[in-house]
Amino acid sequence: MSKRAAPTEPAAPPASKRVKLSKVDHQASYLREPIQPVNGAMAMVLSNGVQSGEFPHDALYLAINADFVKRMTPIAETCYQACDWEEFRAAVLEYLEARSNTNVEVEHKSNTQDGREATIKAWDERFVGDSADVLRKTILYHTSNVESLYARYIPIVQPPQSAFSILNTRSKATGFPPRDLDVTNFLTTYKTEQMARKRCHWFMVALFETLREYITDIDNKIDINTIQPAGEQPQNIAQKLRYLMTHGQSFKEQGPLRIAFYDLVVGKALHYCDSQAKMDDYHLYETAELLKGEISKDLPLVIACDEVHRLAEPLDDGPDVAPFAPRWTFLHLLRQQLSVIVRCRHIVTVFLSTASQIQSFTPPSVLDPSARLLPRGFRLLPPFTALGFDQLARRMVGPGKVHIEDIVKDGFICRFGRPLFGTRYKHGSTLDKDTIVEFAAEKLLGGAVPMNGKISSSGELACLANRLALSLTAQEVQLEQVANHMRMFITVKDGNQTAVTVAASEPILAEASQLITSRLQKNLPQLLKDALEGPSLDLGDRGEPVALLLLTMARDKAVATAPTEIALPTHVRKPEEDIPFADAFPFAQLHFNHFIRVTDFKVINRRYLCRAFARGAAILCAPHQTGIDALLIALIDWREPLAPDNIMAIPIQIMRDQPFGPEPWTSLFDIMDPYDLGIYDGDAPPSIRVVFALASLLPGTTILQGPPRESAHLMPVGEGEEEQEPTRQSRRLMKKEEEGQEQEQEALQKQKRTGEEQRQEEKAKMPPKEPAKGKGKQLQDENIKTPHEKFTSYDIWCAGASSKTFAVIDSADDSVFASLLRLDSAASRYEPLSCEPPHAGAVKRHMHPASCVGDDHWVFWGPADEPGQDEDFDDEHGYVADSDTI
Repeated sequence: MSKRAAPTEPAAPPASKRVKLSKVDHQASYLREPIQPVNGAMAMVLSNGVQSGEFPHDALYLAINADFVKRMTPIAETCYQACDWEEFRAAVLEYLEARSNTNVEVEHKSNTQDGREATIKAWDERFVGDSADVLRKTILYHTSNVESLYARYIPIVQPPQSAFSILNTRSKATGFPPRDLDVTNFLTTYKTEQMARKRCHWFMVALFETLREYITDIDNKIDINTIQPAGEQPQNIAQKLRYLMTHGQSFKEQGPLRIAFYDLVVGKALHYCDSQAKMDDYHLYETAELLKGEISKDLPLVIACDEVHRLAEPLDDGPDVAPFAPRWTFLHLLRQQLSVIVRCRHIVTVFLSTASQIQSFTPPSVLDPSARLLPRGFRLLPPFTALGFDQLARRMVGPGKVHIEDIVKDGFICRFGRPLFGTRYKHGSTLDKDTIVEFAAEKLLGGAVPMNGKISSSGELACLANRLALSLTAQEVQLEQVANHMRMFITVKDGNQTAVTVAASEPILAEASQLITSRLQKNLPQLLKDALEGPSLDLGDRGEPVALLLLTMARDKAVATAPTEIALPTHVRKPEEDIPFADAFPFAQLHFNHFIRVTDFKVINRRYLCRAFARGAAILCAPHQTGIDALLIALIDWREPLAPDNIMAIPIQIMRDQPFGPEPWTSLFDIMDPYDLGIYDGDAPPSIRVVFALASLLPGTTILQGPPRESAHLMPVGEGEEEQEPTRQSRRLMKKEEEGQEQEQEALQKQKRTGEEQRQEEKAKMPPKEPAKGKGKQLQDENIKTPHEKFTSYDIWCAGASSKTFAVIDSADDSVFASLLRLDSAASRYEPLSCEPPHAGAVKRHMHPASCVGDDHWVFWGPADEPGQDEDFDDEHGYVADSDTI
């Protein structure tokens, strides 16, 4: 970390004069009168930004760049006069980003005048949901329980969009609400740890003193009689403090009442620092205790610090510090001051941050830098994460309420998830409404959407995770996604060591992901391949991400299904349902833009699938779900409103094992019985069932046909074709190249033999199938003699993952999908690196004995007639080396 420095502090100014502490160059930090020309000051700010790591190294040369100087001089002149260079820093960062994207128009949908007005109006929207009540009760619980508590503060690592803060230490001039500039500079400008400790102590004292002065005379401080209409005047102390902290705030700065409040606080703190008064913990405790009589017992004082991760940057006392000495942060010093007032039950501090540095706020005891915490058995409060979701979608959807043309509109989908998007859409202009997806894309990327087709690897992962319900493993990757890419923080476990995060179902972000990826130079297969090669993602046991990617690509490109003239039902319940595919679903409509991973088997039911359909979600099944791995949801008749009885499910099973080749395994379809799966409680509509045999050596698509029919539209089943079961025949639709027919047939026979052996073993182990009970009237019909007659189904077997099987795959991407399926496979683990000789793979397989069927995993075992090394092993003394062995 770079060394922070500041000149000697001046005497405290009168309380009436606003203290303007700006983080400018080291020589002129607190000077009120400029002493350098504008261009020289610009160069100094750039130099300091490079030293602190805020700007890249080549930013030093911007001072002699004619284009930069021309653009930035007007901004610099304004900052120069105000002695506040934060706007200039923000402009430099934007200039650098735009310059890196040559000839690229950088979009900022959230930074327009209309966008800023919409944000301010959304901020005043009435709070809805239960999270505020949960937080209040959590705070009250912590005010009564002080046993072995180190300090009473609660971290919130993903603050609600409609909260307000008493103190905002945001590091940048952008964002809303605006930061408290004077406070931020006072708390983050120091020379040594001792100076930082001193500033922290006296700031807390000044804050409590000023707050008590205001509370005792709050009506005059906010000039309550001028608030019109009279019916909207705040009534209790909490409402009046909120008015004090929020009234008159704009996108650029806080309101005048709040500014005056912190002018007084910082002025007092500076005066105490300059007076060389001795820091007294009892004085701090007594000052805080005096507030007890001014507030309600049922409503403690909450000191909310926003964007507090800025205070978690390590302090650096210079080169004299020992190399392995603990690096304290201002946040740790603030915690020490809060520990002094831990017995003041009427005061609770809340730390809010979007940076998700959970171990900076509540680290495990063994990692905490405080020497008091672990030896004395103190504890920290866990983070608060119960912030809620879908606040604006309460009771919005129900049976018979909406049609499919309603649920695909931006104004509908933006109400799901966080209230950020729904409130902006409500209060925004026509342009804001039209660009709500672009606004969501900016939030998802944590910045502007570049038009040159390049985003960060973390941004690529965020786009995939939001649509494919990816589970991440690496903690640092998860926290980065929470901090910068809208991933949801659910809870912590293992003593604050492990964060639990999810890519929640937020359809507006799924639309944003699709928009972003459509502009990238990489396509979706390449994005997934790059993500799987990283440290935080694996392919899964069955290759679920690949299958979901194929379905998502098909959705995006609206690829048609198999030809309808041959798509007849595999199983038929009623003679009138023995019709081609297109005739069976004349008004059916699929709708999804993302997958969600469910954790409860019971979600696979019409009642819940209807609700998932309303938010544009398809299903990735819970681990160990019997029979299926994923499920698409369709509306049977788009002309009718959304209701459970108008919903049909498309179950999908995913296989990544070699035995599953181009020949369909009918037993896999048998276990996809919609009644046994609990999808339908009553009469089931015609069903579509799909199996992905991704590891098949030969590509192809097979539409399974039922017993021979006399219908004129049916093509006869070819003679001599092997039957899977006595009453079924299959007709394969397979595209094959003329070249290499012999090699393909050999591979097919090998895979077929392997599959047949495993199929017979599986069939012998399967117990007789008992009919399910209580699944509706169809199962109680005595005329039903076989499970297949309970429902009508169209069964599809997709072998391989290439352009020959899926029209959505471009032939140029066949190698990418082949690489995807090799990732994390048993064979890929032992492949030699580019710097290793070919036989390194065999040596690596030796290191994992008895795990696979290759000879390299069984080098210890040989035929009885093959000479071994027994003559070199002495039972008494162990291995005896040959004389020539080194």
